[in-house]
Amino acid sequence: MKISKLKKVISFLITLSIITSISLGIVNTSNAATPDLAFGDLDGYEWAADVIAVLKDAGIIEGNNSNCFYPGATLTRAQLAFGFCDTFKLQIDSNAQSSFPEDSEWNSENEWAIPYIEAAKQYFYCQNNNTFNPGANVTREQIVFSIVKILGLDTSNVDTFKAEEKYSKDWVSINDTYKPAVALATTLGFVSGDGNGRFNPTNELNRAELAVLLYRALNFGGGIGGSKFPDVKPGDWYYTEVMNLVNRGIIKGYEDGTFKPENKVENNNLPWWIAKILNKDMSGENYNPMTDTDVTSKLPDDFVNDDSDLTRETTAFAIAKLCNLDTPDDVQSVLASFTDNDAIDADYYDEVAAVVNASYMKGCFDKSGNKIFNPSGSVTRAELAVLTEKALPTTGSNANISGQVFSDVASTDWYYDGVMTLYNSGIVKGYEDGTFRPDVKLKESLAWLIARQLDVIPDDTTNYDPTEDDKVLVYFPNKKFADSREAVIYAIVKIFDIDTSDVNVDRILAGFTDEGDITDVCKPALAYLVSIDALHGNKDGEMNPQDSVTRAEFATIYANTLNGIDTSKMKDYEDTIESVKQEGDE
Repeated sequence: MKISKLKKVISFLITLSIITSISLGIVNTSNAATPDLAFGDLDGYEWAADVIAVLKDAGIIEGNNSNCFYPGATLTRAQLAFGFCDTFKLQIDSNAQSSFPEDSEWNSENEWAIPYIEAAKQYFYCQNNNTFNPGANVTREQIVFSIVKILGLDTSNVDTFKAEEKYSKDWVSINDTYKPAVALATTLGFVSGDGNGRFNPTNELNRAELAVLLYRALNFGGGIGGSKFPDVKPGDWYYTEVMNLVNRGIIKGYEDGTFKPENKVENNNLPWWIAKILNKDMSGENYNPMTDTDVTSKLPDDFVNDDSDLTRETTAFAIAKLCNLDTPDDVQSVLASFTDNDAIDADYYDEVAAVVNASYMKGCFDKSGNKIFNPSGSVTRAELAVLTEKALPTTGSNANISGQVFSDVASTDWYYDGVMTLYNSGIVKGYEDGTFRPDVKLKESLAWLIARQLDVIPDDTTNYDPTEDDKVLVYFPNKKFADSREAVIYAIVKIFDIDTSDVNVDRILAGFTDEGDITDVCKPALAYLVSIDALHGNKDGEMNPQDSVTRAEFATIYANTLNGIDTSKMKDYEDTIESVKQEGDE
């Protein structure tokens, strides 16, 4: 999903009928401080003030001429349908008839909405085919479903265990259709419930709550919090391949910080691309891939090394050679499905058939609906990135790592979401060999991270040690560097400038068998993160506060904190603290 589309989604959902201005600027939300109220009608909604202010500053939302945001207003399904049509420029048939017979009475008084509902109904779930339920307000479970669908996120293989555990008191009341989206949104940090075991699926969302939800979605996509590239987002069909290859130095972005995934690739890029896949040493000034036989053997004999657009058939030839793909026994039958198969160069025929047979490349449809291979068509940077990963060798330092950004961080790993959240936000990065090394101890890395955020690292770092820098040590317990779990958590809470004065420390930490091992000065920080579900003990009920922390553990805790509190005293946190207080008084 392109960033422009994501921005339009966020813009519409937050502003509803208010005129919206969209900016592509990137804003750092992690350092947001409680601002003056951004709109004149936010009294009583201070818990969402930071989020609303950040979105306003980013140019994503605006109020009306009276500087009002209407934070308590709700949204009907018909209004949402209208917004989808307007935002996505959906094709609207002004003469469309309603396909929902039970809505006839509502439609008779709201005929204007019928074309929009019919055009946008694909984004909604209807419990039966007879009613769209246009006048009903959108609920929490419904809006989560829509956001996940709009972001293009795949819920087909979602593990719901975490969400079931988190929302143990009302998981069964969530509509089965919405459960995968709720589970995914919970994993990604879009939603977190009331902190007392409930998701409250049928509660209606007001605009302030929706702003918080969408802010978290933007943090995931990097649209506000920052990302590796503003034009490459999680959810894009080429995201993992691009991030994987950029991280490993096989491809790179432009000087302006973008990747430009839709840009066309030129012929003269291809030899260098092949050399990188072959892991050639290109450090020497005199290296020329066109004089390297290992490279030229992967190119067609008639290849012209110029700035003309790289074609699909030339790309197919190179992929087939790089992957050592076998030529199908019946080349003609493999390519027979393409109506333009006679346009494929005869010298490329076997290679094109090989990549098609291996499902590395597929055809497309022309305007008449005919399936074509389009051999002379151009190739974009995004397309080449996806194909590149298929062409990587299966062994060695440049091995194919199956769509992972880091070779040692798989989507099934418990720390995957945490690592990727921080990577997308530019907070952590991997090593030159394409690894993240999740089991490596954090040690002084946190001190360096804080020093970078404070911008106190000198140009010459020869004699600089952030663990001895007074400005950095302010973030550690008793102003002394330590890399224990409690010290790291203390530093994270300090980084976010979180007020822990309302946390019922004794009540929360009493559940851990080694509570007595926690240093007093660190207890409020640990209790706070436990209260917002950002920190957990082990299966034996131990916190192990004095143990050292790995890179994976740090990424997970930091990301959970980022997703859980957002520095704004949001409603979920407010409800969590209130719930803990009430339980403590019982």
